[in-house]
Amino acid sequence: NHERMLAFNTFKTIFIHIPKTAGSTVGDMLFSQKTLGHTDLKDFQLFFSKKEFNSYFKFSVVRNPWDKIVSTFNHIHEKEPTNNIFKELKTIKDFSEFIYFLRDLDVNKHRFFNQQYQFLMKNKNELAVDFIAYFETLDEDMLFVQKKLNVPVIPLKHLNKSHKKQHNYMNYYTKETRQIISKLYQTDIALFGYTFDNKNIKKHKLNQSS
Repeated sequence: NHERMLAFNTFKTIFIHIPKTAGSTVGDMLFSQKTLGHTDLKDFQLFFSKKEFNSYFKFSVVRNPWDKIVSTFNHIHEKEPTNNIFKELKTIKDFSEFIYFLRDLDVNKHRFFNQQYQFLMKNKNELAVDFIAYFETLDEDMLFVQKKLNVPVIPLKHLNKSHKKQHNYMNYYTKETRQIISKLYQTDIALFGYTFDNKNIKKHKLNQSS
C-alpha cells in the first residue's frame, strides 16, 4: 500500500513481514502501521528502483517453526477465517490432526505455511537481507534495528498475540508430529539454526555475525 511504501522510503528500509513473527509489533513500533502485508523480498524489487532496493536496509524476523505453527493453530481458532484453507483448518480442533493435515498439504503454496526463507530470497538461490532478527531475541534485535535506522529507541508493545494463554509450544507435540515439522521446514531449521528447544539460537547468531 501507499503508506507502507512511503514509510519504507522515509526510513530507507524494507521490512519483510513473515506471518506470525511479530510483524504487526515491528510495523507499529517503527512505522506506526500494524498492517504491512506479507510481501516477498523479490516482489519488493518491483516497487523500488534498483538503486533504492540495493541501498535500503532490508530486514525481517524469523521464528522457531514448531512455535510458529502452534501460534498459527491458535490464531486460526480465534479469528473468523477469511479463506477456504483457514475455514477447513478451523474445523480441526486436535493439534496432532492439524499437523497431519499440514503434512499432506503443499505448504509452499500457502503463504501462512511457507518456509520462512522463501520470503527473503532475491532470486531462487540468493538470500538477500541485511539483517535477520529472531522472534526469540526480538527486544535486543529491534534495539539494533532502531539504532541502525537512527530512530528513537522505544520498547516493543506486542500486538496481535493469541488471546489464548500461551502454553509452552513444546507441550503440543508428540514425537511423531515434532518430526513432521522437522521435515516440512527442514531448510528453515538448518538455515536459521533452530532446534526444537531453541538451545542453539545464540550460538548460531554469533557464528553468523563473525
